[in-house]
Amino acid sequence: MGKCPAGAACILATVLTAVASAQPASEIQPPQFKLGDTWVFDRSVQRGTVGYNEGRWQLSIDRIDDDSVLLGTKPEGSPNAPQEQLRGRDLRYLRNVDGQQTTTGRPVAFPLAVGRTWTTDFTDPPENGRGPAHWRLSYRATGWNEVVTPAGRFHAIHIEAKGQWSSTNTATTTIAATTSTPEGSTTVVRQKTPDPGPTSGVSLRSYDYAPEVREFVKTVYDDYNGENVRTRRTVQTLVSFKLAA
Repeated sequence: MGKCPAGAACILATVLTAVASAQPASEIQPPQFKLGDTWVFDRSVQRGTVGYNEGRWQLSIDRIDDDSVLLGTKPEGSPNAPQEQLRGRDLRYLRNVDGQQTTTGRPVAFPLAVGRTWTTDFTDPPENGRGPAHWRLSYRATGWNEVVTPAGRFHAIHIEAKGQWSSTNTATTTIAATTSTPEGSTTVVRQKTPDPGPTSGVSLRSYDYAPEVREFVKTVYDDYNGENVRTRRTVQTLVSFKLAA
């Protein structure tokens, strides 16, 4: 075994080498999903100051294609078949718009490294009494965090996003009320347009992605209206996971 000619310098070099080897790779590649990969999340949704619900959901990889995976989602322990949705193998969110697979969200841009920035720009088709909704978000990988969840402690890269959304309320809301009269029951129908015209706001997102889990271990979505009042917060936290061998 060779000896170090300069003891202190040799020790310092050895320590620096050990520290460097413990750091994450400079660039993170897309996850290598396998059939049967499973994650369980707690998900809570708060709407304004009065609406709140929470649940525990199981996600699993049910099919793997060249550029997408089929993600099955259902309440944990449910005997029913999962609801299945296509998602990009690089964690992109997809939707079929006018016959084309369209990216509606890209929380991770691979190869991922601290300091990388990217944007998404998407127009959602009209639905549920509103016109097209336009979303534009700017993302940045800010650094590495130690994230603790019920599933354990994870070394995760933290991603933050901020952007604008805009849309137009177009349709009416139908309100029906039934009253009893000597001649029988009468239904009174009223129609109301909720805040007709353009509407817009701000969206904030944060993601903690742990390569060892092949998934996000925590995500937080905050949406604000035109008065900069938060109208919705969605938090998803990893509870357990099982990766296929």
